Amino acid sequence: MNGKVFSKLIFQHYGIELSARQTTWFAGDGKELRGTIQKGHTRGESIVQFVRHADRSVLCEGFFTGRKESEVKNKRALLDNFADNFDQCIQRLKEINFL
Repeated sequence: MNGKVFSKLIFQHYGIELSARQTTWFAGDGKELRGTIQKGHTRGESIVQFVRHADRSVLCEGFFTGRKESEVKNKRALLDNFADNFDQCIQRLKEINFL
């Protein structure tokens, strides 16, 4: 099944219109640098990133380390910050002719 076609049919049937912001697909992932866990800590040096599917560009990234840092918690915080600044980011990308 073609997901794009299916979504389009559903949206047309129910009269749903989505903005470009609402149809942007991206993925979030985190990686830990091997060998960086310090004594007494449970996490080493880690990075989390969100990547836009359309062009594989990194939309935002964050770093964390320490005793009880959670990748999920950090991704949520990063996503909240990104959502708050999304319109500004899009405007800046248009200004530099990226979009």
